[in-house]
Amino acid sequence: MGRVLSSAFGAIVGFVLCTPGCGGSEFSAAETGGTGGSAAGSSAGGSSSGAGGSAGGSGATGGSGGTSGGSAGSGNASSGGNAGSGGSVSCPEPTGDELWVDGRASDGGNGSEACPFRTIADGIAGLAGSSATTVLVQSGSKYAGGFTVPSGYTVRGSDVNTELEGTGMCDTDSACAVIVSANAHLENFTIVLADSEDGVLLRTDSTLRQVKTRGGRRGIVVNGQAVLELGVEATDSLQSGVEVVAGGNLGFPNGDYKFTGSQGVGLRVLGPAVIDMSHLTEAGAVDFSDSVEGIRFEGRSDAVTVNTPASEIRFARFQRNQISLTVRHNVKVNVRDSEFFGAAKPAVQLFAPNYANFGDNSNLGGNVFQREDPGDTVALMMLCDQPFSNTPKIALVGNTFPNCPSIGYSGRLQVGSCPDYASGADTVAFFPGATTPGEAAFNGSCN
Repeated sequence: MGRVLSSAFGAIVGFVLCTPGCGGSEFSAAETGGTGGSAAGSSAGGSSSGAGGSAGGSGATGGSGGTSGGSAGSGNASSGGNAGSGGSVSCPEPTGDELWVDGRASDGGNGSEACPFRTIADGIAGLAGSSATTVLVQSGSKYAGGFTVPSGYTVRGSDVNTELEGTGMCDTDSACAVIVSANAHLENFTIVLADSEDGVLLRTDSTLRQVKTRGGRRGIVVNGQAVLELGVEATDSLQSGVEVVAGGNLGFPNGDYKFTGSQGVGLRVLGPAVIDMSHLTEAGAVDFSDSVEGIRFEGRSDAVTVNTPASEIRFARFQRNQISLTVRHNVKVNVRDSEFFGAAKPAVQLFAPNYANFGDNSNLGGNVFQREDPGDTVALMMLCDQPFSNTPKIALVGNTFPNCPSIGYSGRLQVGSCPDYASGADTVAFFPGATTPGEAAFNGSCN
């Protein structure tokens, strides 16, 4: 009886442990092949093809797949395990209007948020085969300059601390830190420049927003009609914070601009170029403090007519400059609501022929002039190169001067009136007459 029960028990155990396809070497092969299989492989590997095993990574053994797959299932389970344990992650396709760039990413990204490009140049190159219009650059890394923002596109940092490094001088038209093409935009970057480098070259209809250059030869060069939208800075330059070449046109529609600390000039305007600050509304919206010279309008060779456009300087702040504003010959400029504080030399230099307007009866000046030292005898304004045979005039209605007289005639005693308070006098006329050099009550020279 015991012998019968023993045989029966053995048969049952054999039946349970030995399902179809498990016998002999085939079970051993399945067990070996399943070592690298994943849970996904175990659930699908039981088919005769063992196809589910290819997706596996580190889960159940291939033996479970052998329950119905036999030797074929065991072999595929093994290959599935290898693919799962060493396979690469698939990058989703970029969606929306942005291609992502992150300097901490690995090479080989496709511009999606999950798999960003590593360099800005790669992001710009990716625009050609994409529906995106913006390259979004993550802060936290220093990025190489030397790239061009293509027409119709935007390159934007994730915040204003997204840092770029300079590459050279814009004279070669390809070595600026950034060239912004026509109808293109650069936003949210801090550009750090060496002394021999230029920052940004702006072409026609291009814009900057929240871009700050630090150091360099020139921070921003404008060649065409461009706009500094908001929060643009160009500080501590050697030559000029901003330089507008002949024929350029630069707009300042919003505020929070700084062109300070230049060893040359904060804003340099060459030839027939035009500056437009007419839309500004807050005091000190454009700051030129601590630059050796605040603004310099270079002379024009063409004759001034009634149709010659005038530059508009409005709500500018000049503090601790050597010279705040120089307007050379044949330049039309209107100056309103600006602050001229503490210039070491005459705050304003005007060269003949003079077309500067600091306020008239139809549009009061609102400018404030103040000396750092109330006892200083340096003139607040100097008329330079004015022919003595002429009667030079300056429109100065509605400005505030600390005392009178405040305007010097280069090398001569000024004769006439000057405005005292904001209620002001009418247009000021100077008649040098027969006065001799050295008699000026207020000293000054022109540079």
